[in-house]
Amino acid sequence: MRLRTKILLTVFGIVVFLGLLMVLGTRQVIERALNNQVADKELSLVQVVAEDIANPLLDGDVLVVQRMLEAVVRMNPNNIYAFVTGLPSGMVIHTFPKGFPAGLININPVPPGERSSMRILDSEQGLIRDVGYKILDGLDAELHIGFSQQEVRQATGKLARTVILLTIIGMLTALVVASFLSRRILKPLEKLTLSLRRLGEGYLGETIKVAGNDELGELAVCFNEMSSRLKESIDGLRTSEANYRLLH
Repeated sequence: MRLRTKILLTVFGIVVFLGLLMVLGTRQVIERALNNQVADKELSLVQVVAEDIANPLLDGDVLVVQRMLEAVVRMNPNNIYAFVTGLPSGMVIHTFPKGFPAGLININPVPPGERSSMRILDSEQGLIRDVGYKILDGLDAELHIGFSQQEVRQATGKLARTVILLTIIGMLTALVVASFLSRRILKPLEKLTLSLRRLGEGYLGETIKVAGNDELGELAVCFNEMSSRLKESIDGLRTSEANYRLLH
């Protein structure tokens, strides 16, 4: 295997490895940041709704609370459901048209001493983030709103594909640069190899052009000096041999 091929394969392997690390690491960072941003917005919405329904709840106006919850669900298709638990006599105000799923009551309760809680639920409609919030201090009433995570997953996937595309472009660019640099480095070595072969075939005194002051330039200078000295030595031996024959 030629040296240039080895260099290109080595560079390609390093670039692929770093590219995979970048894709995986960047995707996790982006997904975490996007999830945190969306979760903060969802919690802010739940807080606003909780403040709005607090007074109607204290007044016992269930119908007003019901309409407000339905309005929250209608305002955005990502708002899957909304319900209020912890009311007297175990009543639940909700937006489920086919009846309230009893399992939701205990699936994401707000812990004692906390004001809110979040949990990702796997449902028939996909992943849903249930955000629970204590409506009033000292009362058990909790507001829960379920937010679809479909758009978040789509946005994360789109960003991941963009990162992958940029990584591939970077890999191709690195290979082109590596090919160019390897050609610049190996071309003088190829010339030196050819000159060494010709030197071995008896073409003494040939020199190669010195380009630059780097290690390759120093190597070319050393070769030229060696070639010149060999020619001088051989010429001297031939002259001595000719003189010897004239004397005898």
